[in-house]
Amino acid sequence: MLATLKLDTSVRGLRLTRKGELAASGKGEITLLNPLTLKTARRWASPVKGQLIYLESLPDGTLVAPSIADGGVVWIKHARAPRFFFTRKGALNVRLGPDGKLYVANVDDDHVTVVSKAGMVIGQIGHGIKGPNGLAFGNCPAMSRAHLK
Repeated sequence: MLATLKLDTSVRGLRLTRKGELAASGKGEITLLNPLTLKTARRWASPVKGQLIYLESLPDGTLVAPSIADGGVVWIKHARAPRFFFTRKGALNVRLGPDGKLYVANVDDDHVTVVSKAGMVIGQIGHGIKGPNGLAFGNCPAMSRAHLK
């Protein structure tokens, strides 16, 4: 074990950022840590008080963290103050898609919310799915070959 740290809140999501920092999402806050020493580099208070979980780190350094209790995501872009926007019921997971858009699984609803890189809700997909939870993107070899022809 290299280091241990007890934060003031329960951590429910960890993500290594593109800069190599460790982002930890807690109740009403996100903390950036040095991954080797666990020293706090930066801490942001969330505009909502709910538990933030399963966050995503974008290539430009933006952090996006969903809050089930608050029904949306916290958006932290660079040194600006965090902002919150609704995605519907039970925002549980957010992932960056291969198309550059963000996808938010709303576990207490029946759809996935699509968000632009600028942090604007631009639509919904998958209506009728029951409680979407985890999200992942991959490459389909058959589709890749089809595009080469």
